[in-house]
Amino acid sequence: MLARQRGQVVCLLIFVLLTNLFVFPLFSVSYQLTPEVRASSFSGEDILKGAGVALALIVITQTLFRARDGDSRVEEEYYEEGIDRITGTEEMGESIDFAASDVSKQEIDLLARVVHGEARGEPFEGQVAVAAVVLNRVKSGDFPDEIEEVIYQEGQFIVVEDGQFDLYPGEKSYQAVFQALEGEDPSQGAYYFYNPIKARTFWWLRTREKTVQIGNHVFAK
Repeated sequence: MLARQRGQVVCLLIFVLLTNLFVFPLFSVSYQLTPEVRASSFSGEDILKGAGVALALIVITQTLFRARDGDSRVEEEYYEEGIDRITGTEEMGESIDFAASDVSKQEIDLLARVVHGEARGEPFEGQVAVAAVVLNRVKSGDFPDEIEEVIYQEGQFIVVEDGQFDLYPGEKSYQAVFQALEGEDPSQGAYYFYNPIKARTFWWLRTREKTVQIGNHVFAK
């Protein structure tokens, strides 16, 4: 929903920009905007220019909205496929800590955004581990007991603060989330992860018990 609203804002800004660049100068220079503008004062060339600008605006707008609609359909497919996989067997249903019915589509999307923002470019195992860290916090008594509250807890995930959280997550991010929901935890029960090179509170994180390092991320309890 947020991404769709941002797409609409982008389209509006593009429309305003192109209007100021092409449409207003065309009318103000050619016609001086006198009180009476006769239809006969419009040449065929002017009409073609105006039509071209209008067509460009329509194409840009439609392309952006179709891309977002396509992303929404893909997101729906990832969700349905993952839920089917989690609930496909009784054995799987008994082995996971988070039943599919307990995790909403919105929460899965939030998890995927965290994974994409924090761990895109990292090994897939590391992406699963990032999702598992969020779930481990939910299960712990030291953090909020809801996925959304854990993700939005102030000062916990840098991507929520710097805007990377709003980037659209791809298939790999959703796959990592569903594997974590199925019970996989490459983080080995970690509640934290950090990049030693980039961490803002490295001094504090070093005091935590390290569980494993995957790619550039160190995971800790």
